[in-house]
Amino acid sequence: MNGGQNGAFVNRISLADLLSAVGYTIDKQTDAVMKKAGAVMHMLGWEKKRSSQEGRPWVYVRPGHESGAKAEPGASEGSSEGAALAPVHAEGSDDPPF
Repeated sequence: MNGGQNGAFVNRISLADLLSAVGYTIDKQTDAVMKKAGAVMHMLGWEKKRSSQEGRPWVYVRPGHESGAKAEPGASEGSSEGAALAPVHAEGSDDPPF
C-alpha cells in the first residue's frame, strides 16, 4: 500500500484506514470484515501492535519495520530496495479475501 500524496510505502496502518483505502465505507466495516482483513494482514506477515498515539489504537506494522525502530542512516523509510513481496494466493482458492 502506498502513502498517497508522497508515494512512500505505509509502514503502519489501522484496519479502519486500510479498509477505507480499498473502498469499504464505515457502515460496511463489520466485525466479520475486520477479522478477515486482520487474518490477511497476519498471513502477509504484518504484526498487530499498540500505537503510541492518543487512545493507543491497534495498528498493523509492516514486516521488518518495528514501530519504535529508528531508520538506519542513509536509508529512506519509503525505500523498497532489496524488498521482494511474494504473491499471496491460497492454492485451489478462487475466493477473494473479503
